[in-house]
Amino acid sequence: MSLKTVLFIISFLFSSLALAAENISVISSGALKIHTFHGISNSHLIETKNELHLIDAQMTFKHARQLKKYIDSVGKPLVQVILSHNHPAHWFGAEIFSSQTPIATTANITKDLKNGGYRYIKNLKKKLKDNMPDQVIKPDVELNLGQHNWDGLKVIVEEYAEQESHHSLVLKLPEHGIMIGQDLFYNEMFLVASDRNRNKHWVEILQNFSANEAKHYKTILVGHGKNSDPAVFTQDIKYLNALEATLAKGLTQQQTQQEMIKQFPEKGGKGMLAISMRNLFNPH
Repeated sequence: MSLKTVLFIISFLFSSLALAAENISVISSGALKIHTFHGISNSHLIETKNELHLIDAQMTFKHARQLKKYIDSVGKPLVQVILSHNHPAHWFGAEIFSSQTPIATTANITKDLKNGGYRYIKNLKKKLKDNMPDQVIKPDVELNLGQHNWDGLKVIVEEYAEQESHHSLVLKLPEHGIMIGQDLFYNEMFLVASDRNRNKHWVEILQNFSANEAKHYKTILVGHGKNSDPAVFTQDIKYLNALEATLAKGLTQQQTQQEMIKQFPEKGGKGMLAISMRNLFNPH
């Protein structure tokens, strides 16, 4: 990612800070509750009978502290913080939790953090200053794929490669029909694309979800935007296919961006679209 891209991301993220102030939504399913903190990205807090599990830790220390304050108010122990992928909007805040709570992710995502994390820190430090970490987070626990039992809750952990990020997690709660996909899914937002081949693979993953998971999972928790239902799969497929068709026309970066806004005037996060254009037209 070029320095210009990073600086643009900074500008976009700071223009979105107001979204993070105690913006909580809660889903209840029997004894299970999932609290979503809608900030620069979404953090999902899974509440079982006796404990809490957090998916992603926000972009800035400020928002991570807001999130931690909310978690403390729930009144149950936070037993782990799971990082869904290596993009800084999801892990920069993990340091706020790491002294008291184990940080967990898969071996592949740990490698992604090691390979790209320092570059994010170096390029963002001047702008974020004391609001972000000085070091790449080092997960304490390797999260295994497959079935887990969290305080009686059946959780299936899956990992998908080469889509919005190099590796990212999906957590399935089959007994409740809930799936947490983070940045595999954007709801009514411009998606962040980085490579045309990865975008095509992303579409294939979403098509598989639409054909299969949509039959069993009716609540889809996303990384950006409001939580949704299986319609988010076809929504994102439509967008990625439209992006590829527009890129195939051979337009300029500005023309491509304008065309995408024209095709999807209702979507939020035009800054994310601009990030995609920089990634696609000015890859590092």
